[in-house]
Amino acid sequence: MNERERSPIPDGVWIQCGDCGEAIFAREFERTGKVCPHCGRHDALSAAERAAYVLDEFDADEHLSGPLHAVGEIDSFPAALAVIDAESAEVSSGKLFHSVAELAGLLKPLIVFAANGTGAGEESAEPRLRLARALKQLGNERLPYILVVTDGSEEDGYRAFLPPGDIVLAETSRPKPPDNPLESAHPHIDNFLTRHELSETLPKLLAFFRQRRSGDGTRPN
Repeated sequence: MNERERSPIPDGVWIQCGDCGEAIFAREFERTGKVCPHCGRHDALSAAERAAYVLDEFDADEHLSGPLHAVGEIDSFPAALAVIDAESAEVSSGKLFHSVAELAGLLKPLIVFAANGTGAGEESAEPRLRLARALKQLGNERLPYILVVTDGSEEDGYRAFLPPGDIVLAETSRPKPPDNPLESAHPHIDNFLTRHELSETLPKLLAFFRQRRSGDGTRPN
C-alpha cells in the first residue's frame, strides 16, 4: 500500500465504524461494548467480551465445546452467566442444554445470552429434561432465569430454542420506536433493548427479583 492508499486511522489507536465510517477511539469502543457512539452500530461480541461487559468482576470458565460460564456480580448483585455466541451455538443442542443446566445448578440468578438459533438441532429428550429440572430447582429457590437473545434481525428473527426465561429480552442495535412492530412480530420477547439499555436493565431486574424473593415485589425504578 502506498502513502496515498494508506488509511488515515492509525492501527490499534483508532478504528473505523463499518457503517458510518467515523473514527472511534479503540479503548473507548471496547469499554462501551463495541457500540459506535456516532451511529449506534453494534459489532459482535465474543463470549469473553460479553462477560467482561456485563459483569463487574467474575471468574470465567470457557468451554472448548460449549458456552462460556462466568460467575460474578452486576452492580453488587450475584449472577451466573452463560454466553452462547454464534460460534458455540453450532455445538450440539444437547451439549448446550447440559452446560446451561450445570450453571443453573449453582443456584444463583441465571442470565443466558444466546445467539439467534441456539439449540435448534434435534437431540434426545434427556438434555432438555435435565435443563428443565435445573430451572425448576432455580424457580423453587425464587431465583430468576433471564434469557437474552442476541445476533438476531428482523429478517432472521429472534429465537433461541431454550426454555423461556422469567424474562426474555432481545438485543437490537437501534432503540425501539414507541409503536414497535418487533413486539407484535415476536410475542415471545418481553422487550427489545440496545446493548447499553441491557446494561442498565439487568441490575434493575436483579434488584426486582431479589425484592420478590424477600417478599417485597415492588418493581424498582
